[in-house]
Parts: sequence; structure tokens; C-alpha cells
Amino acid sequence: MANTTQNSTIDLSQEQIQSLITTSTGFLDVYEIPVHGDVPILIPQNMILSAMSVKANEKQVEWHDKQLPTYVVHQPDLSEVTALVVEGEQEATRFALLCDSMPNSLRLRISEVVDVEKKTPARTYQYVRVNGVDYQVPNLRAIQQQVFK
Repeated sequence: MANTTQNSTIDLSQEQIQSLITTSTGFLDVYEIPVHGDVPILIPQNMILSAMSVKANEKQVEWHDKQLPTYVVHQPDLSEVTALVVEGEQEATRFALLCDSMPNSLRLRISEVVDVEKKTPARTYQYVRVNGVDYQVPNLRAIQQQVFK
């Protein structure tokens, strides 16, 4: 029973990110997050609750007296990185994305974002191309399932 509740919460988070990415304003305000060994992630800015400096490769980070599991995308040789707290539908589904540094903020026209047809790993919902640069849109459900094992 608890699994069903958590899965539906995770599904809503993925729906939330898709909704934020396909907003009708004509623009997307996103963070461009470099990923070691892969193309950068694009994630809506309003999905990020906080950013803080932490030691690299931490399994958990403390945020508002809560221990959040982490998902690592930073370069392996770094000793200090930036933890981005990613919003979840509920407090229990929040996690920290560990990246190299504070990511670049971009404002993109929706018309600039083009789907790229290629095989995606479980952690990637979809690949897109913006002005000739490939990016990945994260599959929050898969990432949450991985970090909450």
C-alpha cells in the first residue's frame, strides 16, 4: 500500500515537470546542469527549492533538519559541489542533485526546444536539442526510485 502511494506521488512529480516544461507562456526558465559523462540536464527553475555547497559524493545532505538522499552528476575529482534541492510532490520525495557548481540559468523559447529521437536511459525522460546543443530532461520518477531504494 505504501508503494502505491509513493508511486502515484512520483508520477505526479513527473507530470509536474512536464507541465512546467511545456508551459504556455512561450518561454522556459530552466537551469542547465552539466552531467559527468553525458549531456547536460535541463530542469525548470521552479523545481529547485534551494542550493548549497556540500562535500562531493555525499549519500545524504541536511536541509531544513531533514536528511535528503542525493543523486550525483558532478565530476568525480571535485571535493566540494553544489547540492540542488529538487521539489517533490510531498516532502518525502525531495532529493538533492549534486552538481559541479551553481548551474547556468537560461530563458528559452519553447519553439527553440526540439525533441531528439534516441534511446534514453531510465534516468532520462527525453532528449531535446536547443540551438544545436543536446540536453536531457530528467525522469524524476526513475531518479526518485533510485535514490529512495
